[in-house]
Amino acid sequence: MNQPLDKDEALKTIQRVYKPGIFNPIFLSLVCVAPYLWLFIDIADKRHDRLNMLALLSGISISVITWTWTHFVLKMKEFKKETKDYLRDPEKYEW
Repeated sequence: MNQPLDKDEALKTIQRVYKPGIFNPIFLSLVCVAPYLWLFIDIADKRHDRLNMLALLSGISISVITWTWTHFVLKMKEFKKETKDYLRDPEKYEW
């Protein structure tokens, strides 16, 4: 039978499994915002030769950013719920 983990080890395990990293959403947001910014720059400079392409890429990029941050927030809620459940009743968890 598995030996029970102490509270600190159990919290570290929960954190390692459930807590999402912040680097990936931030990096992906910075990369995906580029077509959106180029669209505004081209509109301001009255360059209309690639507006359709930039508008399409901007729509896709904004969708990817929205999905990424929604996924991050849901994972963070799951992490907080799991941590709260463990702290409420540590005996319920099997490792």
